[in-house]
This record gives sequence, C-alpha cells and structure tokens, in this order.
Amino acid sequence: MRLRNFAPNLSIKRSQRTTLRISVATSSGSLDVVLPPSETETDQVQLEEAIEISGGMPIYQLVILCGLWGAAGAAMLVTVFMIEGLTAANLGDWVIKGNASMLAGCALGSFFTGILSDTQGRRRAVIASAAVLSLGGFGSAWSCDTLTYLISRCLVGAGAGGVMGSTGCLGIEAVSPRYRTWVTPAFNIAWSLGSLGMIVAALFVTQWRTLLNVVAIPSIVLLTAVVLKVPESPRWLLLQRGRVAAKTALERMANENSRQFTSNLAPVNTSTTAPVRVRDFLKGDLWVHTPALTCVCFIAAMLYFGLSLGVSELVGNLHLNSALCFGAEIPALLLSGFFWDLL
Repeated sequence: MRLRNFAPNLSIKRSQRTTLRISVATSSGSLDVVLPPSETETDQVQLEEAIEISGGMPIYQLVILCGLWGAAGAAMLVTVFMIEGLTAANLGDWVIKGNASMLAGCALGSFFTGILSDTQGRRRAVIASAAVLSLGGFGSAWSCDTLTYLISRCLVGAGAGGVMGSTGCLGIEAVSPRYRTWVTPAFNIAWSLGSLGMIVAALFVTQWRTLLNVVAIPSIVLLTAVVLKVPESPRWLLLQRGRVAAKTALERMANENSRQFTSNLAPVNTSTTAPVRVRDFLKGDLWVHTPALTCVCFIAAMLYFGLSLGVSELVGNLHLNSALCFGAEIPALLLSGFFWDLL
C-alpha cells in the first residue's frame, strides 16, 4: 500500500510493552500499523533479579561446594597427625618440606585456577581443582620416595587453592542475592568442620598412610557429586555464551527450586566485560588499597598456617589442641556473617 500526502502528525503508542502501535495521519484519513513485539520490547530482567526469581543455587548444591572446602582443609592440615609416624620411619624431614611444597602449590593453584575459571567456566575449574586435590591426596598416601611425596603435597596445595577460588566464584555468582553475604562464612566454616572431622578420623586411624587415604576419600566423592549435580554459573554463561545459555541454566535452577522462570534476560553491557589486567588493580585509589589488602591477606595466611601446621609443637594432648585451634574460628565466622548481613 502506497501512502501519499503525509501530514506532520505521527503518534506512537506502546501497549503493555507487548505491541507497538504507530498511527500516521494523512489527508485521506489515518493509518494504524501494529508491530509485533520484539525480544528487546518484551519484559526483561537483569541477571541479579533473574537469579532471585529462579531461587538461586539449591541448598544441596551449595552443601557440595562447602564439602569441597572441608575436604581441602582436612587434606592440608592432616600432616599435623603424621609427624610421629614419619619420625618413626626416619622420614621426619618430609613434614617441613611437604608443608612448604603444599603452600607453594596453594599459591600456584589459586593463580592458574583463576585463569581457568574465567576462560573455561567456574564449574570446570571446580572439577579440575577437586581432581587435583584427590590425586595429590592419594599420591601422598602411596609415595615411596621424597620427590613423589613433595609433588603430591604440592598437588594437594594446588587443588585446595583452586577449590577455594573456583567454588567461591561459583557460589557467590549462583546463590540468591539475599543470601550472598553468607557464602564466604559458610565455606570457611566448612573448612573448619572438615578439619575437625579429620581430627576424629585421627583418633581411630594412627597409621599415617591409612590416614591420608581416609582423608582423600571425601574429595573423590565430592568430585563425582560436582560432575553430576552442580551446574555452571549463570553469570559466566551470560558473559561467555550469551543470553540463551544463561536463560537455560536459570530455568533449570528454577525447576530445582520448584519455581518458574519465563522472563528474558536483559542484554549485557559490553563496557563492563572488557578483560581485566593486573595494572587495572593499581589505578586510582586502588594503588593503595590493592597492596594493603595483599599484605593483610599475606599476614593472615602466614599466621593461620603457621599456627595450624605448628600445633603439634604445643604441649598437651595433640587432638585437643588441634580441635581448639581449628574450631576457634567458627564463632568469629558466624559473627562476621551477621555483621556483613547488617551492612
């Protein structure tokens, strides 16, 4: 249909954000054109709202991730109960060297898992970290020489460092925003509970190789649980795979929570998805905040592992001393959770 003699009278009306009506006035009358809704004109929600609507990560999946923290804590701190057995086998130098190798592996694992988490996904990073943790745990138990033991303890540290970083990203990004402040305290409490569980195991298992095998079992079980039950982060999917993949993940999440998710995700602001470089952490006020926070974390880690791995040097009952050392942080973590929630 050909239009002639347009008068300067054009009105556009939107009806409930579902249709677009254009009215064009002409000398011979008016013409109404109704356009069907496009994806950008239908109801859209931001990712945070979408996660809230879907209910966020189900509790049982968060428990699996917490379990990995507990397994990592037990695998790293089990050497406290190995000193007597290693000394009796004339392998006392394995303790100090193994702990040093483990902590070095923890630093390396945290760094490289961060890269893996950004490029391949949070879930794959969690799976890789849990696999390395399991391999290092069983490798430590079956080591026949110093080099194999040191490599195995390095793998334990790398796996634990990777677990802490990757599960933190996955949990915080997938949990409902209203409960997000409790994710970090929950993971750290799980670390303490895993360490306390290791103490209970040490009460009944005195042979150091058997104890290492027992402590390594939860990591392989939880690795299987992650592979079967834990999905990818919707945020990572939205940024890397697009809105369709993210919406599919949110629909599955909603189904797990007995909810429905039918909304469309809003487009991603591409200005916020640019790669972050190391020097970006030193721009503006960050040139003060980043080094200061790094020093605080370094001192905290040095004190924590120095006290935890050195608890065997204290007089008195080793199991009781270890329980007090590993469990003392639980009240502080609970208080920090309440404090963050208030903020």
